[in-house]
Amino acid sequence: MKNKSTLLLVAGLVVLAAAVTGYFIVTQRSHSGDHHAYTSATAEQSDNTQSANIRMDIKDFAYEMPNIKIKQGTTVTWTNQDTTRHNVMEEHGGNGASHEAVTVSEVRNDVFSGPVLAKGESYSFTFTATGDFPYHCAPHERTMTGNVTVVE
Repeated sequence: MKNKSTLLLVAGLVVLAAAVTGYFIVTQRSHSGDHHAYTSATAEQSDNTQSANIRMDIKDFAYEMPNIKIKQGTTVTWTNQDTTRHNVMEEHGGNGASHEAVTVSEVRNDVFSGPVLAKGESYSFTFTATGDFPYHCAPHERTMTGNVTVVE
């Protein structure tokens, strides 16, 4: 009986440790105007406010600089370097529901939502409004995420 109690205690401690660790790593989102504010305990933000055009590779199932700070009017271009298809699109409310990326013919210059890109293909978006723009890859929305912070 003592071994069973010890085993249950150890299992409970493992579950508790995992929950506490997950709490500190998990991305925290809150509403800020029309866009979601984005912070992450493990994410560093790359300051790109001195550039009017940013080029970012998508490689090894990751965005090269997932969290960037840019000035209003900056164009960011994502280029897929993977053989797996990826895209970039603004977070859709965090409801966890999968959704399809737009097609090439559906891309609009006023909506942060790119098509799925084959290797070597690119998508560009010019950020005209200030705020935080969390984004993800539609096919890999739980593992490929980032944020664009746009300042004046």
